[in-house]
Amino acid sequence: MKILSRNEKEKLYLDQLSLEILIGGLFDKCKNLDELEWVEEQLTDTIELISEEYREALEVEDE
Repeated sequence: MKILSRNEKEKLYLDQLSLEILIGGLFDKCKNLDELEWVEEQLTDTIELISEEYREALEVEDE
């Protein structure tokens, strides 16, 4: 199953458990709090950057 998909009503569905397992695997590599915070920062920065790119693309489509 995909982590993000559309259901039969075309609404987005997020498989929370699969996402938690995926992200948990990243944090599982951390050996201390500094590494954990670093991974968290990297994920947050990446999500913000990519979502902004998609936001801009969707705004262009809406014009």
